[in-house]
Amino acid sequence: MDPSFGTWVKRRRKALDFTQQELAKQIGCSPSLIFKIESDERRPSRQMANLLAEKLDIPSDQRPLFLKIARQDKNVDALDAIPPLSPLASVSAPEPRHTHLPVSPTPLVGREHELNLIPKQLLEPSCRLLTLTGPGGIGKTRLAVEVGSALEPRFADGVHFISLAGVGMPESILPAVADGLGIGFSGPADVMVQFTNFLHDKETLLILDNMEHLLDGRDLLGDILQKTHHVKILVTSREQLRLQWEWLFEVQGLPLPGENETDTEHNSAIELFIQRARQASQTFSLESEDLSAIVRICRSVGGLPLAIELAASWARMLSAREIALELEKGLDLLETRKLDVPQRHRSIRTVFDHSWKMLSENERELLMKLSVFQGGFTRDAAIKVTGASLFLMSSLVDKSLLRHSKNPDRYELHELVRSYATTQLQSSSPGAEEATWLKYTTHYADWLHSLEWELKSPRQTQVSQVIRAETCNWHCSWHWAVDHDRLDLLRRMIFTLTWYFEVNGYYDEAISAAKAAVNHFRDRGAPVSLKTAEEQSTYAALVDTYGWFEFRKGNVDLGIKLLRESLEIARTHDDPEVMYYIYGNWGYLALIIGDIPEAERLTQISLEYGRTLKSSWHIAIPTSVLGIVSYQRGELEKARQQLTESLSIWRPVGDPRGLVFTMLYMGMSTLALKDYQATQSILRESNQIAEANMDRWAHAFGLDLLGIASKLKGQNEEAIAHFQQSIALYNEIGAHMNSAQAATHMGQAFAAMHQDDEAKRLFLEAYSKAQSYKWAPVLLTALISYVEISNDIPLETKLAVALSTLAHPAVTPYLRGRSETMRDDAKNILSGEMIEAAEKLAREKSPEDWAQELLR
Repeated sequence: MDPSFGTWVKRRRKALDFTQQELAKQIGCSPSLIFKIESDERRPSRQMANLLAEKLDIPSDQRPLFLKIARQDKNVDALDAIPPLSPLASVSAPEPRHTHLPVSPTPLVGREHELNLIPKQLLEPSCRLLTLTGPGGIGKTRLAVEVGSALEPRFADGVHFISLAGVGMPESILPAVADGLGIGFSGPADVMVQFTNFLHDKETLLILDNMEHLLDGRDLLGDILQKTHHVKILVTSREQLRLQWEWLFEVQGLPLPGENETDTEHNSAIELFIQRARQASQTFSLESEDLSAIVRICRSVGGLPLAIELAASWARMLSAREIALELEKGLDLLETRKLDVPQRHRSIRTVFDHSWKMLSENERELLMKLSVFQGGFTRDAAIKVTGASLFLMSSLVDKSLLRHSKNPDRYELHELVRSYATTQLQSSSPGAEEATWLKYTTHYADWLHSLEWELKSPRQTQVSQVIRAETCNWHCSWHWAVDHDRLDLLRRMIFTLTWYFEVNGYYDEAISAAKAAVNHFRDRGAPVSLKTAEEQSTYAALVDTYGWFEFRKGNVDLGIKLLRESLEIARTHDDPEVMYYIYGNWGYLALIIGDIPEAERLTQISLEYGRTLKSSWHIAIPTSVLGIVSYQRGELEKARQQLTESLSIWRPVGDPRGLVFTMLYMGMSTLALKDYQATQSILRESNQIAEANMDRWAHAFGLDLLGIASKLKGQNEEAIAHFQQSIALYNEIGAHMNSAQAATHMGQAFAAMHQDDEAKRLFLEAYSKAQSYKWAPVLLTALISYVEISNDIPLETKLAVALSTLAHPAVTPYLRGRSETMRDDAKNILSGEMIEAAEKLAREKSPEDWAQELLR
């Protein structure tokens, strides 16, 4: 057999018909971890090996052997003893085929020409972006799904369908695509870097459906293709994207039958009509119908599939001849009034007009109200917004005006049907449109508000996915509330969305939403123009959110300006919830930029407000931050005490972000206290939580700290393994500063093993990156690490470097301890005169100067 554990796992996974994403989801880890195991870049932990054994159907009596091989306690050749999966297993216990494509309720009719040409185009090496263009209702989506299904075997990492109908702004495209691929964003690295790093060498086809309303975001597709090797993209759009990468395929209507057509088997337009008519009416029979009338119907609508389906749905009430007559009457009318409108647009309008006439008054009212939903909706949402009954909704489904997906229980309107119904709503009774939109926005505001505490619970990942699925609906609700000055509704959305944006790294979406709201109210004279204390407090919260995410994007000056503005507005009314967030955000910002006294003062105020809110979650965050303040000051026992208190609050709350955040700093504190057992215990728990929630940045950070703990215990080979895993994860998400920091730590482990050349290489690489990007903490670590092991550097110089580093504002407690050791060792040997000279040099040269001089 192939002597590779990873190859064996990969073959076993494929035999079970799992993708990497599906196996990762079942185990509760990131797809990247499965990729690394299968690539032999990483061996699974004991816990991970147990889970793999279970999900890969390893017989129970063979699992101890599998675990030993996984942990390298036995040679990989021993895998031969594990029986292969039976080829009859799928016959005796059929499993559903794993796919990332939507399941179509009916077989595709016709399109043989397109199904022959489009895959050939996509498989051309030079074709990486193909756009299927054509008018609405022509069948682009259905065709794209069928092409994707045909090409699944040709893409090793899968074909993924992502509907963009529910995406309301260009900033939401990337999160929507990432969600479709099961990619989670984490840490400070740019989300585009994280996304393309994940897809860098993947053989994947992305099907992006309904791109026409997001053309401002088309450059994103070019960036994806530029930064990946084997990704291909199939787009459906009414308009071409006009990118250099783009190949085009114009989708036409179904072939029109001849006027005297009699071959019903080989004309797909006639076949489609008959198929849908039989679905609509059990009594429909071709023998009893006028075939020439069906031909006239298909010709009158120009072979447009959607129009044929809608016309066929009338078969429950009309004969084919009557349907043809109704259509021809409508077309005659349109011919005289709108001669400049293309034929297919005239025909679809006629079909809609007649479908509308055939609805009951209740059905018309429901369809109009449903038109406010964007990108699909649940039955529960439809009932709460429109008062719909299941009977009425089923009736619209039967008439092909509403589509139902049973898994999950969602409904959607074809965009042309939605547009038509919207027009009818706008021309209906006065106030009907605004009343419907108010109910719609109120529903999604209340819905988001109801999810706040679930999002801050162990169900954070699942709730985030639920919110992501409704992006266009809450986004449209947000903007309707902004446009109609409904700050009361914005207040019910803002705190859930802020945490949703934060834990998922959706900073651009957050800025877009908050900035639009702030600018709208500023243009109307806010805050002076706002009438009530509640309105002014909510506006302050919007400004605070805008400032917070600008800071998270690295725009510190703008962030400070906005946070200062929000506080000036909010302190007038002293709304505890709003004040809590403003002081908390500003306190953390102060901590990050190094203003420790101000960080403590602001965070303490936030904690006081948190206590008035009587919520454990609100108390836990500032308690954690105060622990970090103590850590930064070197008050390690106090830090451990505060972080322990915070952790005791977080555990019953269960918020993964809060838990991991606190555990990492607890690990740093116990590490500085040289309590290595406590460090390893808390970090292993942190890593399990981070890995289960696909928080790769936190997982990498925890691995780095575990490596430091192992190194300090003298377990250098184990430390290097931790550092290698950490660096791989950091590089995967584009967190290059953190990667460079972990590289310096790995260099220290090599130095402890007396492999100085490898150690110096790593220090020099880290210094080079730190100098380019002005990463002070990394530069200090690389400098101290290099000086520590260099025997050719005079002791007097080492003392001067240690003193310079200790005076630098970016020095961490861990680095401070190492610098103090270097200082004390030198002072015990050097004369008083030499110490004075070194102190003078330390005042004259900064660590940056020393690094430039010594690390060449």
